[in-house]
Order: sequence, then structure tokens, then C-alpha cells
Amino acid sequence: MARKYKPTLLSVSRSEFPKEIVNDATKRGQLAAPKVLFGEFSRYAVAPLHSRFGSIVWFVWDAEKSYDETKAADIIRQGCTFEEAVEGLW
Repeated sequence: MARKYKPTLLSVSRSEFPKEIVNDATKRGQLAAPKVLFGEFSRYAVAPLHSRFGSIVWFVWDAEKSYDETKAADIIRQGCTFEEAVEGLW
């Protein structure tokens, strides 16, 4: 049985996420929506996280850069808006 191939998004837009994402300070540090992979070979991931402040914060991870101890993808960008977080990646 052949696997279904899902093409990699070379770029990503805000429309990949729910229209309205509400911050919940009690969930600070948790994803507010699932990560979306993009870039060649799904190198990057972007997602909003709940914060202890008034609004969600957007993070970008890079799979080619990782923490030495955990091998988890490194956070390379952070922004108050989606556009600010991904600016200049493609």
C-alpha cells in the first residue's frame, strides 16, 4: 500500500492557522495551535504559543539546528505576530 504524499510547504501563511487564536495565560508555554512545517524538506516549523502576557507569541523552530543535549529543534525566531516571526525565511 502506497503512502499518501503530502507536499512540503515552501512558504507558509497565516491562513494555515485558525482565524482567531485566544491566549490562555493558564496554559502558558503550550501550543495554541498545531505546528505547521514548511521550507525545503520541512526544515522549519511555526506555531503560536500561549503566554503569560496578554496575547499569544509566535515561535519558529529549525530542524537543522538543535540543542546538543536533547536534539530538539532549536527556536530561531519569536514574534508578537505571525508575520514578524517568519519574516525573511524564504
